Amino acid sequence: MEGYIKFCRRLTLVGLGVAVGIIAASEPNVSFVVSTNMKYTDLVAVILTALGVILAALAAVIGLLAYINWQRFENNVQIKVEEYLNNFVKPTERYEAIRDLIEDHKEKTRRLLEAEKEIENLSKFDENQI
Repeated sequence: MEGYIKFCRRLTLVGLGVAVGIIAASEPNVSFVVSTNMKYTDLVAVILTALGVILAALAAVIGLLAYINWQRFENNVQIKVEEYLNNFVKPTERYEAIRDLIEDHKEKTRRLLEAEKEIENLSKFDENQI
């Protein structure tokens, strides 16, 4: 986790440095001073737009970290379940339990089919009467 955060931080700083460098190199008369004839409403609009862009980038980074951590969480759960099954439940017991479940299901299905046939035989409904 720390490695991802450090990588994202470095990538962001490098990107900002490159952007400022490109802006500074492309225009020799670039001024970072706000002009005196700028209206207050324009300044608020610029600040709110910058804040929106920053929040969108932050949301994307948080989403990426959440996805990475969810994958890691799923892998950890799978590993722990496999360890538990291997340590506390013998493989032969698992296979016997699965075999018993399959046999039980077959028996229930057979009884259900017999019951359906009995119900069909008990019915006094005649298809020819329709």
